[in-house]
Amino acid sequence: MGSIKFAIWFLAQALTVAGYSDAVKDVRGNLGADRIINLPYTAVTESVRSLLDGFEVDEFGNTNLGTDLRLSSEAVAALTLNGVEFSDTTEEWIQQFERNFENEAFVCQDSAEACATSADFFLQYQRMDAIHARFDNISASSPLASIDSIGSSYEGRDIKTMFIGSGDKPTVLYFCGIHAREWLPPMFCTHMAETLVADGGHPILEKVKFVIVPLANPDGYEFSHGKRFLCLFVRM
Repeated sequence: MGSIKFAIWFLAQALTVAGYSDAVKDVRGNLGADRIINLPYTAVTESVRSLLDGFEVDEFGNTNLGTDLRLSSEAVAALTLNGVEFSDTTEEWIQQFERNFENEAFVCQDSAEACATSADFFLQYQRMDAIHARFDNISASSPLASIDSIGSSYEGRDIKTMFIGSGDKPTVLYFCGIHAREWLPPMFCTHMAETLVADGGHPILEKVKFVIVPLANPDGYEFSHGKRFLCLFVRM
């Protein structure tokens, strides 16, 4: 995950065209009694790991100070009782989540085609249909790229795949969007595809060809955007 941090499970309603519902935006209410802590790396010992094995732990990511975890109040109490050093960063996270919700440009809310053709495509997070539409546009604009599918997801969504390059060369395979809450990799795969076909083709295509799957887990990706237990908001 690196410095990309992932947020809490929200008891929420569906994402609407107008934006996120009030139920989703009630960050403090959805968090309930749970706390978000930063556990220093020096405190992540085998005994602490064993202690936390008895509780539900949601890891948000890592910083240069330690690892960020969402824990129940009982788990926090257990850490305190055992003298484990940590910092309570709950309020900092809540403020960041609320700022993200207030930012109407955080996720593109236009139609899939409008989002796909927007000059600000890479300045916003995109839904599955917009990413797929962008890939279709890339393929239509370059003879180096073609679109196919490796099948359908459990819920029937297309697992769109792009092939870039040709000939008897080694194949580089990129699977993005495997983990539902990681919204950045599908954006990376889209940018990489555009870079590879730009200006008549990247020089690396003389040596290898590419197979790119921008959303290997489209069901999870769409779930993370709006169904119950909305489980995302990244800290930028």
